[in-house]
Amino acid sequence: MRAEEIESILKRLENGEISEDDSTDNEDDIDYYSSQRDRLMELEDEEDVGNFPTDPNLDADPPAANFAGNTEYSQEIMNLDTPFQFFSYFFGEEI
Repeated sequence: MRAEEIESILKRLENGEISEDDSTDNEDDIDYYSSQRDRLMELEDEEDVGNFPTDPNLDADPPAANFAGNTEYSQEIMNLDTPFQFFSYFFGEEI
């Protein structure tokens, strides 16, 4: 680059005509909405973007969901009082 071109660029930077990163956006600008309704309409538009139909739920096998085991707790479990005792009972020292 020639000296004149460099001087021109520096003057334009100094005057605010251009930015160092060539960005034309003013980061201090905030979005203005004249009413709450305008903002809600924009949010709804954003939500509509990319909404694709979801896959249907899988049908569960009802007999497989029924519990057929023992529902009574052993006396050893019934005697546990604190969260630490429950944790120690179900999780060994290996953890």
